[in-house]
Amino acid sequence: MNFEEIKEKVKIKFKDNPRYKHMEEVVNMALKLNHQFGVDVEKIKLAGILHDYTKEMTLDESVAYLTKYLSNEELLEAKKYPSVIHSITAYYAVQIEFGITDEDILKAILYHTTGNPHMTKLQELIFVADAIEETRTYNGVEEIRKAVLEDFYQGMLLMMEKTLTHLKEKGWYINPKTQETYDYYWRIYGINK
Repeated sequence: MNFEEIKEKVKIKFKDNPRYKHMEEVVNMALKLNHQFGVDVEKIKLAGILHDYTKEMTLDESVAYLTKYLSNEELLEAKKYPSVIHSITAYYAVQIEFGITDEDILKAILYHTTGNPHMTKLQELIFVADAIEETRTYNGVEEIRKAVLEDFYQGMLLMMEKTLTHLKEKGWYINPKTQETYDYYWRIYGINK
């Protein structure tokens, strides 16, 4: 199945749901940022249009779906982060529904919410594009978007700092992967600036 066929299937699934516009905008932002990296355009388009493919599943539906793929311990851990569990369900669903086997695309989908140390350029693009695409309107997004466009990694660090601060202020449980990602990229791009 090629990108246009996949995109059409996603569009039909999400019909009038604004989620589809967000998915398209992630593709657009990642392509815009790609001038710095030269990542395969087809991979960007596939990861971008599919990253939120299972976002509309409830927590119970997500857990039920993941029982086929995760151990009980992994399921308990995934349930701690209901706002990001869709990245795990999408990782599996796109393999089954679209035959996606490219590990870089799959990991870009899996890591788009939390990030991951040692991400590839594709994974970094989807992680950042998801947070700053043009329909995002949260407080500070313009500053982050500007920073990313000026210096991708400094902007990415700013994005993660603001995310971690927001989560702490709300008293929400922080996924350890998010902190690990920030710490990893800070060691590479933050200390030397």
